[in-house]
Amino acid sequence: MNDAERMVTTVWNELPQRFSNIELIEYVIMPNHIHAIIAIVGVPLVGTRKTVGDSPKRADTRPAPTARLGDIVGTFKSITTHEYIRGVKQHGWSPFLDFVFS
Repeated sequence: MNDAERMVTTVWNELPQRFSNIELIEYVIMPNHIHAIIAIVGVPLVGTRKTVGDSPKRADTRPAPTARLGDIVGTFKSITTHEYIRGVKQHGWSPFLDFVFS
């Protein structure tokens, strides 16, 4: 594992410290992207219908989870990009065009 992969692994493993309602299931780092499975836990179904015999209106919509998948992915991409730029400047890592992961 090279320095960039170690950095990505560290950022991945620290995500639950930022988002308390996630579990990191699995990941694999590819040359220019990552595959990952994240579980968002303790979240009730959102906007479910009431049972038969109840009003045909939608059930009360519950608040969205604290951590949405887009927030998690955006945070991961932002931190890894920032840390990679630091590695380029301080440790001579190969520069990239726009983002570490697109």
